Amino acid sequence: MFRKIILISCVFIAIGYIGKIVTAQEEPGIKVSPYIIDEKVHAKDILEYDIILKNNYNHKVDLYAVVNDILPEEGNKDFDYKADKSVSLSKWINIKRGVIELSPGEEEKIPLKIKVNLSAKPGKYHAVVIFSQGTNRTQAELEAKKKNQPKILINIEVEDEIVEKAQIDYFSSAKNVFFKTPVSFFVKLENLGNKEITPKCSISIYNRKGREIDILDFNSENKAISPGETQSFSVDWNPKKVSGRFKAKLNIFYGQKEDKILQDIIYFYYLPWQRVVIFVGIIFLIVIALTIFLFKRTYHHTSHTHHYIHNKILDLRQKNKK
Repeated sequence: MFRKIILISCVFIAIGYIGKIVTAQEEPGIKVSPYIIDEKVHAKDILEYDIILKNNYNHKVDLYAVVNDILPEEGNKDFDYKADKSVSLSKWINIKRGVIELSPGEEEKIPLKIKVNLSAKPGKYHAVVIFSQGTNRTQAELEAKKKNQPKILINIEVEDEIVEKAQIDYFSSAKNVFFKTPVSFFVKLENLGNKEITPKCSISIYNRKGREIDILDFNSENKAISPGETQSFSVDWNPKKVSGRFKAKLNIFYGQKEDKILQDIIYFYYLPWQRVVIFVGIIFLIVIALTIFLFKRTYHHTSHTHHYIHNKILDLRQKNKK
């Protein structure tokens, strides 16, 4: 018997609780769904929602959507047309600003779109959309400042989007032809991303046969390049016992998420002046020797020809005398 009394009591309590919920749902007022929008986004993202408005009054209402930013240090702030779009959530919200007419018991679907600004700065942003009653927008905006107005709270967190991008602005040797060391190289690198980078840089030297003969590592100090800035580097090569035409290949590695590489190639000559002097001297001696040889040969041939002609002339004169 006691169990039956407890069971019946529980049933009546449950019925009473459900009755309160139904009664609460049927209380007069404007019902808004959803009540809260909470999202994590990136710059350029577009979010779309359908806002459900229901008129639980027994009379017709005219509503206006009033959009304001909520600042942590200031609270609710009236819409500012001059606010910076990169930090104002209210500027990203698109919703019907004209009158919304709802008859008693009527329910209407209102599109709401959030277009995150292209230059949105990382951080948390808050705004409120208040559906305020009024005969016109001016009156509705005044009513919106009162408490307990039907509204939507919007919380948006713009996540930091890492963009790592760099480019080689300049890679060259000090000269095209070097007669003495050092062989100097110059590099200029620009950071086009939004995150600081610390590049690892090297130059590989190849001979005419395509064989790698040396590697020059630079930026050993781990110089960082801030977004939008450029950094210049220089490195010297002191070759030994080599000469001729060479290829220099620049390799730059950077990136935190993944290794990215930039490359460039230039060609140059290294001709040690000592060898050039010896080579020029040898050529000079060869030219002199060749000149002397040709001169002697030409002179000998000319003298022989002249002697032959002279002898012929004498011989003819002797015959004529006879």
